[in-house]
Amino acid sequence: MLRPHFYAVILLSLLAVRPCSVLAQGTGNNGGGGNNNGGNNSGGILIDPEGVLRPMQVVPALNAKRRPGAKDLAPGNVCVSLRRLNEILRQAPPDALPAEAHILGGLTRIDQVVVDAEARDILLIGPGETQAAGAAPTFLGETSGRALMRTGDFLTMLDVARGGGLRVRCSIDPDPARLKKYNETIQSTAGSVSFKNAAAWYEGLSRILGRQIVTVEGVPGDSRIGNVLAAADYSMKRIALGLEPSGVKEIRPQLAYAAGDTGATMKRWWFAPLYEDVAVSPDRTLFQFSGQRVKLLAQEELILDSGQRVDSDRNRPSTEAFARQFTTHFEELTAARPIFADLRNQFDLAVTVSLLVRERLLERMDLEFRPSPAVMDTLSPKCQTPRFVDSGANIRRVNRTTIVGVVGGVVLTPSAVIANEVPIREPGRVADRRAPDDLAGSQFAWPLQVP
Repeated sequence: MLRPHFYAVILLSLLAVRPCSVLAQGTGNNGGGGNNNGGNNSGGILIDPEGVLRPMQVVPALNAKRRPGAKDLAPGNVCVSLRRLNEILRQAPPDALPAEAHILGGLTRIDQVVVDAEARDILLIGPGETQAAGAAPTFLGETSGRALMRTGDFLTMLDVARGGGLRVRCSIDPDPARLKKYNETIQSTAGSVSFKNAAAWYEGLSRILGRQIVTVEGVPGDSRIGNVLAAADYSMKRIALGLEPSGVKEIRPQLAYAAGDTGATMKRWWFAPLYEDVAVSPDRTLFQFSGQRVKLLAQEELILDSGQRVDSDRNRPSTEAFARQFTTHFEELTAARPIFADLRNQFDLAVTVSLLVRERLLERMDLEFRPSPAVMDTLSPKCQTPRFVDSGANIRRVNRTTIVGVVGGVVLTPSAVIANEVPIREPGRVADRRAPDDLAGSQFAWPLQVP
């Protein structure tokens, strides 16, 4: 029998992808451009030349080391003109695109989509700020350090949505044959585990589980979006394991809640949308989004003798506790870990693009948004498609022995988000959206003051 006061283990999937434009956690030689892929690696994770994700040391004094840039946009509400942006993308050569064209006006969230019929324009409105300065683009807000939305991601989402709808999914799943052997090994050898051989036994389980399969659906597997989804899922699992801090004191490793757990189980955590109903004006020229945008859901799973996984009829308190804390404190997490702000950006972009396509807003305003292949390659370069992960193990002393496999992912169906509408309540509080008279022709975003 396994002794009480022994160990708990979570088997982690370690993701391997080629360097791509996801976000860096630290600065110095990272967030400021330096030698870490131009500051484009995911938060707290270094992508090596072979494309393997590895944890990296996070610099605590992030804000102190960031070089200040010109604060063209103080933190506040920003208005982005899609007509002006469309003209820039249509006219500028790929090697002459202004730096601002790579970020979507400095937006960190999209709260409103506005149809300006008189100007034949569509405006995106939400919080935004100037990009932090660096030797290369940082894609981080100068003041908050949060991830800024990217034009390339917007265009990729738009292309997919025009082709027949947008449903985004990312998952990491063990091979059923390996999972069958993993389950058989637990059942046949768990009773012989002692204090001396526990660590080796758990490492043996991770070797049996071996490589797991990464699936990205709904967006190109070689897109930056797909890499962001996978990297965010990977980071969430590392936090669950306690292999890296969340940066938010209320979000603790899952094992911190596992004192009452026992036995073997599979835990599945995945990201899903968290939006309130979309508020719509009577003439359908103003659409308002609200809500946190992202939540973490949990499901306990059982392993059949065949190696297949099925949902359990109940979740353990520790499984729910980790998901609940992750969701409750997700806003703080986006400030501490840029990769989760980047994930939230993908949710907002998917919902916004789905709305534009469903309402045919671009066609109604004669906005084509079909940049040349060269411009697309500049704004949204291709990445290596993530295909496999390697399993690993981490152990921690708890009250009982429990063996926990971890799977997860991202599921986003934006059409379901925008299907829930309510009449807009306070249209009179919308900001004056007119562009300043002195706005240069190469600019497509400007600050707003909401009364």
